[in-house]
Amino acid sequence: MPKDKGSDDGNRPVDKVSSIPRKKPKKNKYVKLEPDPDKTVTLEPAGEKHWWEIWQESQSIRSLFFDQEDQYAEMLPAQKVSEATAVFSRNRTWPSAYSQVRNRWDQFQVFAGLLENAVGDEYLRLNKFADDPCSAIQIYLSSYFIEKGLNFSPYACDIIPKLLFFYANYLLVNCILPDKEDNLHRALSIIETAKMELALFPTIGRTQPDHFNQTCKEVFNDPPTTTSMQISTVDAIDAPAQDESPDRTQVEVVAEEGTSTALSGKKRRRKGKQKSKKTEEIDFQAGSRSPILDPAVPAGDAVPDPMGGEKENQTTTTDSSWGDIEPSGWTTSPMADVNFFSGWGGASGSGWGSSALSPLAQASTTDKGWGDFPICPLSSSFVPAHITNSLPQSYVRGVVEHSVRRIKAIFSPVDAKMAKKIKHETDEVLDLVALEQELTRSYWTAVLEPWPRIESGSLITTNVPCILSSSKGRVDLQVVDQINIEEGSENDREVGKVKPHNCLTDEITIFLQDEPKECLKDGMGLGGTWVQLLRTTDCVRGGDGTGTECETRFWYAQDVLKIWPSYFVV
Repeated sequence: MPKDKGSDDGNRPVDKVSSIPRKKPKKNKYVKLEPDPDKTVTLEPAGEKHWWEIWQESQSIRSLFFDQEDQYAEMLPAQKVSEATAVFSRNRTWPSAYSQVRNRWDQFQVFAGLLENAVGDEYLRLNKFADDPCSAIQIYLSSYFIEKGLNFSPYACDIIPKLLFFYANYLLVNCILPDKEDNLHRALSIIETAKMELALFPTIGRTQPDHFNQTCKEVFNDPPTTTSMQISTVDAIDAPAQDESPDRTQVEVVAEEGTSTALSGKKRRRKGKQKSKKTEEIDFQAGSRSPILDPAVPAGDAVPDPMGGEKENQTTTTDSSWGDIEPSGWTTSPMADVNFFSGWGGASGSGWGSSALSPLAQASTTDKGWGDFPICPLSSSFVPAHITNSLPQSYVRGVVEHSVRRIKAIFSPVDAKMAKKIKHETDEVLDLVALEQELTRSYWTAVLEPWPRIESGSLITTNVPCILSSSKGRVDLQVVDQINIEEGSENDREVGKVKPHNCLTDEITIFLQDEPKECLKDGMGLGGTWVQLLRTTDCVRGGDGTGTECETRFWYAQDVLKIWPSYFVV
């Protein structure tokens, strides 16, 4: 009897089935998009372009501003700019109002005097813009941009430089101001710089100061003052129990046999309606009562009565407010000495986070309440432990300066690979020389110079350096009339051979982590508080006897409150 082809009789291979012609599978009409995890995917209709791409394509085919040269020649520069701007606004496709591009454009027109404003000075503004368009654009993209808070909007930092690029290029290509071509070329250069630097503002605001500089702030700053809430909580824990006032409700705690403590059903239903009541009665189901004795007082002994006289030891406690010692409050348990169920997660029935009366409970409970938890982890947890441990042993705070400084240069770590190979113990403390070598190997360094340089004989009023009251170092007092010095600052401290700090000319060097160096560019300004790191040997009388007479020290950024582009003007 013949076997089926699919049978496993013998080791012969199964005959191949004759191929049947099949239709080719149709390709899918939809393509599965797998975005790059480092890039943001925006869902837009297929084929739709951004407004700046549309403007870029049609920019080369635009006609000249005027066909009649005589009429063009008779106009004043301010009139030429006004008429050309009107054509610029009409002769292009604007995106939807939701994009805010037209709104930002109108805001610039008001600034330049191209639109009427409530003050009525548009004619003066327009003449200034026609005389020096580069300065007007530079002010708009720097001090005016920051004053109006546009630097806090990443979208505004992106679209405004692009918008002004098309406008300045339009004035240049159509020869609206023939004698201002060099001026417009400089304006285009500033706009290109603004495209890069304004886009970095959000990143700088998130990353500066970095974890290392925040760690220095935690290590060298004065300890934070204890708040009134923390003081009252600690005092309530350590202080003896206070006598209760006579008008407070007293609740007798009893041990129940076979029954559990519960709120009355009627009281629960009335709880939502009676919001104006200051106190709420608590009903306990009474069982056979047996006193709970205090182990410190023998049974039957007399104990002092707060109301006067003496009474026998019994299970009466007083309902106290939050933070008191005595077990009371919500869901008070009959097991007063153990306090398993008294209060919200605390070891006692006196509310949030207070300590228990029982020595066992006090020994096992270390939580001081909800306010004891930090809002976020300390920055020192992101810095190697051996560096954090070594900083207070090698450095002390020196001069504290509040000013805006320009980034002169950023240098990479000396030997980052070697720093990763060297293993350090968690509790290791480095000496001064080893610590500075470790810092220069592990971190980037940024050199900051004063901003601005004294060229015209006067400082910008918004950037006068200030020596804060917490400063304890040596300051060059020859320029005291050009800086601000707060009362309480120590400016003549003996610091060995360290050069006296001049806020107007001296450069400072700070350390940066790997992430911030990608968002900081040479020439940009950072305004904040800078703290000098003096060596511990500098403060010793006589010093260590080494080094030159003009030594400098490292600094760290205590806070960064301002970000200025490299072209900043007022």
